[in-house]
Amino acid sequence: MRGRCVSEQFEGYFIEPGLHHRGTLVLSEAIGDLAGVRLAFIAFRKSLKRDPVPVRIGLTPEQRFFIAFGQLRGDAIRLEAQRQMLTTDPHPVPKFRVIGPLSNLPEFQRAFSCRAGAEMVRPPEKRCAVW
Repeated sequence: MRGRCVSEQFEGYFIEPGLHHRGTLVLSEAIGDLAGVRLAFIAFRKSLKRDPVPVRIGLTPEQRFFIAFGQLRGDAIRLEAQRQMLTTDPHPVPKFRVIGPLSNLPEFQRAFSCRAGAEMVRPPEKRCAVW
């Protein structure tokens, strides 16, 4: 049931009209990304209680955490490579490796004061959680 949520989420990610992820192909990696960033954020928040970090360059520690995740996963790749990934690669294309998991986290929404309905915010009733 929880995996279905993630699979359906990725079925809705198009790289161009008519070309979208096969949710079942990317399911294990998409679940790994979602669970990984969620657990990493929990650990990060625990570390802040022990060792507080100030706002730097106008960004909160939470904002910098999510930006770092985006930089880690959000490679720029050519459309041709993305087309190939959709047919054979169990990893989502980089753009959706960022948008997918982060859009499920209310902590991301709060960190950036995103409004409901923003691309990076899934409605609460559609948010996926695996653990």
